[in-house]
Amino acid sequence: MRQDSASTVFVRNFYGFLFQGFSVQRSFNEAVVALRSHSEGQLQAASQHFRLLPETQGTRPPVPKLQISAEDTGKICVDGHYIINIVVI
Repeated sequence: MRQDSASTVFVRNFYGFLFQGFSVQRSFNEAVVALRSHSEGQLQAASQHFRLLPETQGTRPPVPKLQISAEDTGKICVDGHYIINIVVI
């Protein structure tokens, strides 16, 4: 696999579309498409592991608590899903 990990490709595209004024849902979809169309087969396969959690009123779904360092970002996988912390304000 090249130096770009699936999470790096995803985040670069996700935020790129957000900054262009697209909705969170559309930005997410475009980032997944970017992974699916990537030349690296491992990155294409990783596209199925990204999920956009629904916005909820009140209680949020439980999120596993992990202690990670900055260098671990984008490398952590829980139950087959990549951990990326994205906060949209």
